[in-house]
Parts: sequence; C-alpha cells; structure tokens
Amino acid sequence: MSITQKAQLLAIAVALAGAATVAQAQDFAGKTITIINSNPPGSGGDLHGRIFAKYFGSHLPGTPEVIVINKTGGSGAAAMNFVYETGTKDGTTLCYCGFDAAAVIADAPGIRYVPENMDIIGSAVTNLVFAARKDRVPDAASLTDDSALLIGGRGAGSAMGTMGNLGLRVLDANYRYIPGYGGFSKISASMLADEVHAGHAGLSGFLRFFGWDHEDIGAMYYHPVFDAQGAELPRDSASLPETLPSISELHETLHGAAPSGQWWDAYVWYRSRIMSATIALTTPPGLEPGLVDVLQDAFQQTTSDPEYLAEYRKTISEPPTFNSTEMSESLFSGFRDMPAGVAEALQEIVSE
Repeated sequence: MSITQKAQLLAIAVALAGAATVAQAQDFAGKTITIINSNPPGSGGDLHGRIFAKYFGSHLPGTPEVIVINKTGGSGAAAMNFVYETGTKDGTTLCYCGFDAAAVIADAPGIRYVPENMDIIGSAVTNLVFAARKDRVPDAASLTDDSALLIGGRGAGSAMGTMGNLGLRVLDANYRYIPGYGGFSKISASMLADEVHAGHAGLSGFLRFFGWDHEDIGAMYYHPVFDAQGAELPRDSASLPETLPSISELHETLHGAAPSGQWWDAYVWYRSRIMSATIALTTPPGLEPGLVDVLQDAFQQTTSDPEYLAEYRKTISEPPTFNSTEMSESLFSGFRDMPAGVAEALQEIVSE
C-alpha cells in the first residue's frame, strides 16, 4: 500500500469516527434535558413552558427525560445569563425565555448574555393584552386622566414591559410604571389588591388569572401583529373576542385618528421584530451545528404535535403562531438593525 493510499484511508477513518461522535452527541438516550424557564412558577409562561416540555422529549432521538427549572430575576436576564454562562454544550441545557432586546441594545446593567452567540431553537408570536381594574380604567378616556395609572411590571427593559409601555406612549396615557414583579402571577395579585391598577400580559397569563368575564379585571385592548410592510393583520378571532379593540382602534376612539409618529413607528418595529418571538427556546453558545438542527427539528415537530396542541387548547387557549426555523433565526440575529428613531424611543422606555 502506497503512502498516498494510507493517507486516504486514514482520512476516511477520521471522518467516520467524527461522524460517529456527532451521531452519538445527537442521541439523547439516557440523558436529561433541563429547560430553564424565566417565568415564575404558576404563571402563564410557566404553564405553557411545562406543556411544551412534556412533549419535546418524545421528538428527540433517544426520547430523553425533560425537566423544567424556574429561574426568575432581572426581567428574564437571570435565566438567559445562567444558560449563556453555565449551560452544557451537548444540548441538554436550554432556555425557555424571551430575551430583552431593548435592554441588550441599551447595554443595561445585568445583561451579560450576547444573543447572537446563542442558537435559537424555535419561537412563537403570542397574543398580548393590556389588563386593568375596571374601577380604575372604566373606559378609554380614563387612560389620559390627570391621575396617573399605576402599572405593575417585570421591568421597563423586559420584553413585555417595553412592548406594553410603548403602547401606552402611543395612546398618550398618563401612567407610572412600577417594576420588580417576577411575572404576571405577581402582577395579578397586586391588581386584585388595588396596589397597582393595570399590567401588561400575555393572553395565557390573562386567561389563567382572570379570563374574559372577571368581575373586577378586564382586558382593555390587544397588541396586533403586523406584516413585513407594517400593515396591521386581522385579529386572531379564535382567541380574541370581537368586542376587544386593538390598540390602533382604541387610539382612534381616544384621539379621533389613526396612530402615527415616533412612538407608533417604534411600537410597530418592536412588535414585528422583537415581540414576534415572545416565546423563544435558546441554547448556550458553542453547540455543534448538527445538534442545533436536531433540536430545531424537534421543536417544529413538537409544536405541530396534535396531542401537544390539544393539551394547550384544553389548558390555556388557542396555541400561539409558531415561527419557522428561518423566521426565528432572522428575528434573533437582526434585532440590532433598527432605525435611529426607534433606538431613541427604546432608550427612553428602558430608562423608565
């Protein structure tokens, strides 16, 4: 055998060994996948995260056990920092949490993770509402009263806080934002106690703690979804009642015209580019690309699993719209590409 032939055989052997190693890394048999959830126990985000975890393992090679650990704090930053800095590189540590794009862009204290260095496994866009005490906000005009509404929130730089407060700026509402709540489970309790008057909520959290027919708390408007050109899409009629206005419809009621201007531009950009991934499953940096592909495929299979969808509907409401892998990657990698006016608006919101 010539030296050239030996070299070729050695190269083939190395390639086969590498392929075997990759295949073994992608087999989760006997392993436990830990999903770190940034939402507090009992919250809407905790609930749908646990429903997802229940079915996720069955779509992975080796059908591993999947457990959920809640890690709150820093408006979601604690969970993202933890996974970013300590997560294993074998696909067994994942984060079920949104990233605070506005806080990342503003280089806010406590943000140590770099989203672009992580991989996004999947994401979804969910319905969002503004919930308020009916005695404090009996009608649209109450939003602009002389007395400031007390808004309970996770943090002005949190994804939900930024989205919700942008909406209040669009409406020219008179409000004072009170951060520090771990999630909507805490906000809802303070609303019932009249410690705060209102809060921003994902639909799952609102339905879990109040629902459409609650005596004291109601949804005042919802945050619509927009197409690539910024046009408002029709409401999700399967999940949202026809009597609930969108924020743009409420703006016309309040001010007699459709919303426009810097705050509206920032609102549309943020809803389209950041809050189109309100649910995100991410990894630590450094995973092998083939492993990322396996996890992404499992996410898509899980979110189209009839049993998963049926349990979601039974437990919460209609499932959210799940993004394609390509859409998720585009949203996660392009969030810093924003117009200057939007950046200025977000900086002001985060500093509240």
